[in-house]
Amino acid sequence: MKKEITFGAYSAILNASAERAMLTIKHKRLPLKIADKINEAGDIIATEVFFDDDKNGCVRITHDLPMGELTDIVCNAISAIYDTDVSVSNART
Repeated sequence: MKKEITFGAYSAILNASAERAMLTIKHKRLPLKIADKINEAGDIIATEVFFDDDKNGCVRITHDLPMGELTDIVCNAISAIYDTDVSVSNART
């Protein structure tokens, strides 16, 4: 399932399946602080942070959570780091 998260002037795609997820942030910066904040939740682990081919920041995630809880943790991390409100919608495939 894909969710589009918008925050401030940026957006991100959370592409999740059972036990794995990828957060791709359309921002030319490595999202290290977001990965650290995600790890603080305890039920989710950011295993890798890297740039994709388009130089967007990516966070590879392992989890054992329903999609709603996963989305909530990711949105809270983004909101805390970027100090802005977030909105979530279903992403188009």
